[in-house]
Amino acid sequence: MFAKPLIACTTIIMLLIAGCTDLNHRGQSKELSDMESKIAYQPDVFLTDVVNDHFNITATINYRNKENVEHIIYEMFIEEPKVKMEQLQMSFHLHPQMLSKIGTTTIFESNVIFDNLPTIAPHGTSTRASLFRAFLLDPSKVDQETLEIYTDMYVKLSYQVDREEYVHYFKLNAEPSDELVNVLHNTAMTLN
Repeated sequence: MFAKPLIACTTIIMLLIAGCTDLNHRGQSKELSDMESKIAYQPDVFLTDVVNDHFNITATINYRNKENVEHIIYEMFIEEPKVKMEQLQMSFHLHPQMLSKIGTTTIFESNVIFDNLPTIAPHGTSTRASLFRAFLLDPSKVDQETLEIYTDMYVKLSYQVDREEYVHYFKLNAEPSDELVNVLHNTAMTLN
C-alpha cells in the first residue's frame, strides 16, 4: 500500500536532483563555451585595465607539494566592493596552451554550478569573494613557453546591482608566489 507512493516520491526526488545537476552542468558548459569563444575569436573583450567602479580584482598563483604530488593553485579575488553585488558569478580560464602543460582535461573553473551565488557589499557580512582551483603540475611538461603563459588568466564576472545585470571580461596577469617562480624556472632550466 505504501510502496507505490514511496516509489513515486523517490522517483520524483531523483528526477529533481538529476534535473538540477543537468541545469548546473548546462550552465557551466554555456559559461565555458562563452569563454573559449571569446578567447579564440574576440580576445579584445578581455580588458587588461582592471580598474572598475564596483570592485577590485586580483589573482594569485601558488605552489603546493604534498606527499610528492605537485600542484599549481590559481585564485582570483573580488574585493573592496563599492556597491552591493548580488548573484556574483565568477569564472576563469587559463591560457589555452596551458592545457598541454598541466595534468588536467580542462583549464576552466566557475562558480555557476553553485545553487547559492555569493553577494558581497561594502559593509555587508561578506566583503569579498574568491574562486580557486588546484591543477596537477607535471614537471616534465614545464618549458620556456610555460614560463611565458602561466600567469595569464581570462576572467568573466557577472553580477547584479539593483537588479541591473553587469558582465565584465578581464585578462589578468596573476601574481605568482616566489616559491612557484623558483620551482618553474628551475624545472624549465633542468629540462632544457
